[in-house]
Amino acid sequence: MKKLFLFFTLVCCAMIAGAEVPPDDEIWYEAMIKIELARPLIGDARVVSNEYDVSTGKWIIKLDRPVTAIDGRPFRNSFFLQSISLPNSVKSIDEEAFRGCSTLTTVNLNDGVESIGESAFFSCRSLTSVTIPDNVTSIWERAFLSCSSLASVSIGAGVTNIRQQAFDECTNLTDVKCWAKNPPSVGYDGFITFGTLHVRRGCKSAYEAAGYWKEFNPICDDLMLCTVHVDGLPEQKVTYKGEKYGNGSILHHVGDPLQISDFTPDEVAGYEAKVSIVGEDIYVDYDLETLDFADAETYDAGAVSFGNVINYTRSFNNTEWQALYVPFAMNYDEWSGDCDIAKILNIIEYDDDDNGTVDRTYLVVVKLTSGSTKANTPYLIRAKNEGDIALTLTDKRIEAAASRSTDCRSTENSYTFTGTYAADTDMYAGGYYALSDGILKKADSAGTTLKPQRWYLEITPREGGAYAVKKQSIDILVKGETEGISTLSAAPSEASSTAFDLTGRSVKAGTKGISIVNGRKVVR
Repeated sequence: MKKLFLFFTLVCCAMIAGAEVPPDDEIWYEAMIKIELARPLIGDARVVSNEYDVSTGKWIIKLDRPVTAIDGRPFRNSFFLQSISLPNSVKSIDEEAFRGCSTLTTVNLNDGVESIGESAFFSCRSLTSVTIPDNVTSIWERAFLSCSSLASVSIGAGVTNIRQQAFDECTNLTDVKCWAKNPPSVGYDGFITFGTLHVRRGCKSAYEAAGYWKEFNPICDDLMLCTVHVDGLPEQKVTYKGEKYGNGSILHHVGDPLQISDFTPDEVAGYEAKVSIVGEDIYVDYDLETLDFADAETYDAGAVSFGNVINYTRSFNNTEWQALYVPFAMNYDEWSGDCDIAKILNIIEYDDDDNGTVDRTYLVVVKLTSGSTKANTPYLIRAKNEGDIALTLTDKRIEAAASRSTDCRSTENSYTFTGTYAADTDMYAGGYYALSDGILKKADSAGTTLKPQRWYLEITPREGGAYAVKKQSIDILVKGETEGISTLSAAPSEASSTAFDLTGRSVKAGTKGISIVNGRKVVR
């Protein structure tokens, strides 16, 4: 007896932060000529290539793994280096990493950088401004010593310690912003010029009393480091001076105190937003409402919408499996009391009489026991009791209408599950299968259509495939409720030593791994 098993799974002239960031295994730079690296390693990553990209106008250093540190002094005294962009994976810029890069004007850091080492940018005489990310806690000795063009510095909120001579001989440094609430400690000759100091609102008196910091004149408390809170909406839904911010995002603001009129909330499903500022927190609350979402109604929304609560009502005439395709996610605790939801795993087909035609077909699914479903994705749903079931879903977004397909390909056939929100799918003309009473059945009469919020199955023979499907229905196997392959009853046949792998190809008896012999699954 031959069995065919088909498996699938659904499957900145400045030093700045926040610019375009390379992939974790790449470093981008601009230079007058190619930079010859001092060694073939950057941190613990090995250099694979160092080539010019015509499309971007940058040199790209490709590495064999994500780079976490700029150490080993790979760029020291690279006189022709003009700019460099580091990936998000970089956490530390180590000792003398860019020392002596005299034409370096731009270093694009990322918010993940936590440490700037000793003499890291010593004598980078072309840097004019520097932004230290918030995750940095210490600026080490002589980090920016003799950066004679440096005019402005922004020190991140996380910095607690500025070591000796960190900004020594920076004779043009006249503007310093410090985002730390508490004045960082400063070592000997940490600064040698004392121009304007900008600090966060409410922190001026602390800096006026602190060593080194009190030497700055004037000291202005005109900085705000704001956290934006957007109620129930994780996306970036607030615009400030052309940039978008979302729940929990940080907003740097320099200048006059924030005004509510500074912020423009995005329109969300026609609901009005209310903005309030409390201290350094910005709150954006949308006046959302409860949405009723009835099953089997045509859904044709053109954009994402939000609701505090969605009431999803569905009628069940039996307790068999039905197709589920909805434009919102559901959490396990929201459905588990009333119904089961299953994820599609694979298709199994049997050629019982070994004649090249599939005699039995099974759709294998697994019940979800935790987590969440995804919007616009085919699932199966089964009620625990007949009648109307109303599921209460909280803090949900309803996705834009999308008919999305999930494809499974074997050596013989292609199986495509397609979701729909319309009621005009011609099931008979397409030769499609739909769920009815727990069985996938092929439409047998003209004019048969599918309800909205459902999915259908299309089986397409692949070119050259030998197996044809002759059954008009497909049974459901639930992994966990049955044992899948091991519990399927085999049709009578003569005993044979012939074995097949899980794609139906003949293999030698005794082959290691999982094979099918005489209708039984064998593991060697």
